[in-house]
Amino acid sequence: MAFKRSAKGFVLLVAAITVLILFSATWLSVELLRQTISSSEPVGKFAPNEAKSQRSRAGVASGQTVVLSTRRPLAQMPFVRVVVVVTSAAGWVDRRERIRKQFPRNMELIPDNGEVSVLLKFAIGRVGISNDTLQAIQMEAFAYSDVLFLDCPDEDDELKHPHLWRRDAGVSSTTCKVMLSVQWAVRRFDFEYFFRLGDDSYFRVDKFVAMIGRELPATSAVVGHIMTDTVFGMQQLYPQGMGYGVTYDACKFVASNTDVLLKTAPEDCVVARWLFAVGAEFIDSPRWIDIDMGDNCHSDMVLAHKLPSELWTAIADDGTVAC
Repeated sequence: MAFKRSAKGFVLLVAAITVLILFSATWLSVELLRQTISSSEPVGKFAPNEAKSQRSRAGVASGQTVVLSTRRPLAQMPFVRVVVVVTSAAGWVDRRERIRKQFPRNMELIPDNGEVSVLLKFAIGRVGISNDTLQAIQMEAFAYSDVLFLDCPDEDDELKHPHLWRRDAGVSSTTCKVMLSVQWAVRRFDFEYFFRLGDDSYFRVDKFVAMIGRELPATSAVVGHIMTDTVFGMQQLYPQGMGYGVTYDACKFVASNTDVLLKTAPEDCVVARWLFAVGAEFIDSPRWIDIDMGDNCHSDMVLAHKLPSELWTAIADDGTVAC
């Protein structure tokens, strides 16, 4: 009997120890999970921008309702104030060279407060170009590290004429480049504005950065030279294709819906259709000028469209153009 009681007591002791171990393991797992969740909010990769990178973003709910959300993505991404993508074609080397030469000069005019970072990329379509042209642009990309190769047509000759603009007319080279470069930017960076720039436009990135936080909203907006026209049987607003800036939240919507959004021409009007879906505010600025339309350069301008090649060599150290 004594042996049976001793064996029974030993079994009870082992059971009690097992329960204690399981309880401790469960508590530890819950505590670790709690700590993981509470510390999962990422901080900015660049220390000077840590506070900036915690700002709220907008997400898009199902249906047609846009819901603003402060929830950050779990993946930590580097912060870039403005992502500038120039839509170009493989053969337009001289236009890219002008921008590469001038862009750093304008960047130097931005006050060095440790909070401004700007990324410049050139979007090239690799569909439909010859092997020789492809090799040449690949060498250029190797030399400068600023080229995005996208699965888009290289040029858009077949959709340049207005009488060909239909909803089912096919993929536009420029529209495709804008869409895929927006998706590329959203997947890799946390930013405030995406700026689509034409390679025939002179862009005062220093002036644009100065507008952020003062004249430009943080969410649901597009800024540029806003025009109106009838496209696909509907009169609509659109940001003229010389160049325009789009907020992060609107870019996030585009990046998440590339399979269903229009991809045809004209690019600027089609982009406007994307932005209608998020209720974006269209902000027209007189600081966008068009040389072909007779606009005059002025010291406060942000962008000059169709700037003649000879004027690219007449840009002063303070960024002003002698025109």
